Amino acid sequence: MSDLQYIVSQFCIRPALGEEYLRFSFLCRYQFETSKRRVHHMHYRYFDEMAALILRSWTIDHESITMDARFLEDSREVKVVLSVAKNLSNYKGCIREQLSKSLSPAQVDRIASKSGMFIKGLLSYVTLISSEKEFRHFFTDFLDKMPIKSSCLKQSELHFLFRAMIDALDGVLPPSPNRSAIVSAWGR
Repeated sequence: MSDLQYIVSQFCIRPALGEEYLRFSFLCRYQFETSKRRVHHMHYRYFDEMAALILRSWTIDHESITMDARFLEDSREVKVVLSVAKNLSNYKGCIREQLSKSLSPAQVDRIASKSGMFIKGLLSYVTLISSEKEFRHFFTDFLDKMPIKSSCLKQSELHFLFRAMIDALDGVLPPSPNRSAIVSAWGR
């Protein structure tokens, strides 16, 4: 029985309300820090939406609050591989190559020039999400380490960048039996 089914049956509530309760339980289970000054301006709706995204992508199934251990392991492996400077520069080159498949050279140059800090921030952030214990500071660390606003990239450019980052990872990973699982985790 999944966590959602348990909640619905134990409290005799509608599934929609059970899903809301599941998201709230998820935020409580991992003790997300929501009272820090850095995130004080955010409303509960934002935390609820993020919890829904995490539950859909990083848990064992979308009806459970248990983090997928394989996903956490694969995230650590991505961090280890990309922390080597040579791999990081190769990775940035692969990202540029992926971007050039669907964008003009001017657009590729704009995104590549603005994405350097963003990619470094993302890699340091991957370290934080690779451990359940570190989820407490998820929101504050996200704001600190992910310079989305300062990168001045448009939403459509971010979409192309994220897609290119996922596709480019395959080009820098060493051969291993779980290579496709790692690329899949990076896409999550």
